[in-house]
Amino acid sequence: MTLKRNAQSLLSGALLAGLLTGLLPVPAHAWNSTGHMTVADIAYDALTPKTRAAVDALLARQRDYGLWVSQMPAGYTDRARYAFMKAATWPDDIRKTPDDRPTWHYIDIPIIAPGYTPDPNALLIVKPNAETQIAAETALLTTLTATDAERGVALCWIEHLVGDVHMPLHDAALFSPLFPTGDRGGNSESLAAGAVASDPLESQANPHKLHALWDDVLGNTQNPREIEKFAAGLEAPAFRRNTYPQIPAHPGLHEWIVEGSVLARQHVYNNLNLQFTPTGDGKAVVTLPNGYLPNMHVVGSRQIALAGLRLADLLNAQTFPPVTAPLTPLSPLPLPATAAPLPTADGQIIGNLRTHVYHLPGDSRLPAVNNRVYFKSEADAIAAGYHKPGGQ
Repeated sequence: MTLKRNAQSLLSGALLAGLLTGLLPVPAHAWNSTGHMTVADIAYDALTPKTRAAVDALLARQRDYGLWVSQMPAGYTDRARYAFMKAATWPDDIRKTPDDRPTWHYIDIPIIAPGYTPDPNALLIVKPNAETQIAAETALLTTLTATDAERGVALCWIEHLVGDVHMPLHDAALFSPLFPTGDRGGNSESLAAGAVASDPLESQANPHKLHALWDDVLGNTQNPREIEKFAAGLEAPAFRRNTYPQIPAHPGLHEWIVEGSVLARQHVYNNLNLQFTPTGDGKAVVTLPNGYLPNMHVVGSRQIALAGLRLADLLNAQTFPPVTAPLTPLSPLPLPATAAPLPTADGQIIGNLRTHVYHLPGDSRLPAVNNRVYFKSEADAIAAGYHKPGGQ
């Protein structure tokens, strides 16, 4: 039984951008590495055996495969799964290199504030963008004349961009008198002080952005064991395919993006009711209303799970040409005896997303599974703004 399946058996619940200015593009991440790797891990479990064998063979010939393998934690032995996770982060890892393609990561559908008439030139959709490139890279993935190297890069982009377009702030930009050229997908808004408990960025010159808040919905780790725990939670019954009516209703890529822009309007911008305090230069401080963060966790987590399902569907629908390049020999893996044991459900601190109370192992007063968030220690829970029952 794999580490992933062990994790899933222990977890019955889950942890519940772009820019459009008409000027020069400003890069923005969608989901951090944790989010992208979790999307990939969910997708990997849903690949058919034939598709999994094809992507494994292709990524084993990707130019950075040796680097990915060298970064695996001691004792973790599933090279193929880890490579698939790391491939999803590759387009962010190459930022500011000759391979960087900033505009590929988003396509912003304008959200216009009531009563505001923007400059039509500011509303022009930048191309190439996430929509054009998911289509282009998918076509390249199955092109018989493409090299293995080209197809390996295409697979990285597909994994990443499918994740990107499921982050609502990579499908929308807000236009208003305060943001006449757009809010850069939530990058023009900084969080008000105290919006996120113990936010280390609040005291820095570049405070936490609204966009980054959504990026970090699952936390921040690249440890594959932790990623598998997150993915196992998002493969629980509450996140399975039959809970997403939009999968059969929205079969096309464009519909995914429209769906994301609707989520941005409703949940990121709180139906255009967020409170902004201008700070000059087209920027503002945003005050989050009560209940915003728990709702963000629910929406963000569901989008990550949905992205994994759709990524698997997209890849399973392709016919992969056989690889032709020889496989570069790699050093043998160490024995798995050094692998750190996965924490069990009884050994975790469980927090309640609604009340911000945390419960110690063995406590019978646990929240509903879809209201849970997990911490490694009491210190981590307290740092995140949680407290013991009764305010202890």
